[in-house]
Amino acid sequence: MVIGAGNAGLTAAATLQRAGLRTLLAERHNVPGGCATCFRRGRFEFETALHQLSGVGLEVQPYTLRWLFEKLGVADSLEFVQEHDLYRAVVPGRHDVTLPADRAGAVDALEEAFPSNRARVEPFFAFARDVTEPSRHTTSTPGCSRSQASSLSAVRSGSTSIRS
Repeated sequence: MVIGAGNAGLTAAATLQRAGLRTLLAERHNVPGGCATCFRRGRFEFETALHQLSGVGLEVQPYTLRWLFEKLGVADSLEFVQEHDLYRAVVPGRHDVTLPADRAGAVDALEEAFPSNRARVEPFFAFARDVTEPSRHTTSTPGCSRSQASSLSAVRSGSTSIRS
């Protein structure tokens, strides 16, 4: 029995089903999806679902989520779309910064937007890489050794979204 039909519950239930186990998925809401759904307040509808996924990678260089979609047998029913812009932050009258999906482009955009902080941008990205790198090998492409997984993540460029 899996309680909750959010992203984790749906993934757990699908994994159990694929393993041949009888599975009951219980959800108290009237629709599955958890935070990956929308809600209404009056005449307004709010889309709270994620809009793009990190960790999908490219077909020739898959990462955790692509491997998971393949393992669950749904990858062929999804259209993976390469994103070129990762994020845009707007502070009216002060900043309008678009971060490209690749690391080098993001560093350049931040250094251009905040030139007085140029010396802090690269160390920040290096710190972020150092924090995330140790766990990346535990969730990368199965069958890769730790060094292979690190090599894959080190050459990653870009972000991918999906459309179903």
